[in-house]
Amino acid sequence: MLKTKMNIADAYLKLVAKNSILNVSNDAIIDASGVSRGTFYNNFTDQKDILDYVQVKVNERLVNQIDDYFTKFPIEQTSPGQAILVMSEVFVPAIYEQREMISLLNRCDLNHLWEKSLKKECAKFVAPMVEHFKDSNIDYSLLISFAMIIIESWITDDQPTDAQEFKSTFCNLYKKTINGLL
Repeated sequence: MLKTKMNIADAYLKLVAKNSILNVSNDAIIDASGVSRGTFYNNFTDQKDILDYVQVKVNERLVNQIDDYFTKFPIEQTSPGQAILVMSEVFVPAIYEQREMISLLNRCDLNHLWEKSLKKECAKFVAPMVEHFKDSNIDYSLLISFAMIIIESWITDDQPTDAQEFKSTFCNLYKKTINGLL
């Protein structure tokens, strides 16, 4: 059943990427996925239900990979720079593994579905790392927002570089000032 749900969701996202979200009918999804009408409605009530499923799946995979890492390597207080290194080691590969689905979401004008929960997940791990820097006016939400801008510009590229190569680019971009980026 999970494979069927994912097949329907993939067909839906591909149709939306081609035709826009307003021009996709349930019949088109049924045809594109190769399932019967009954199978479609046994799995999803409507197109919003498909979107909810896709978002849950992408987020679930990202969160599971991130949780696995922090189970093996517990969070320690560290500097913001070290927190960025940890983000590059954990979040970049997890996002890269989901690049196809994220790419489809972006082409479908649904590009921010994956970001909200990833920001929440980042905050869960980054905040304790930089907690002791609160007195120095470092706001971890700013760290996370800047990181997400860098990550989004990478992963939404038509052919993003592989995660291993991007890790060093990510850290280098993060160290630059806005003037240095211009």
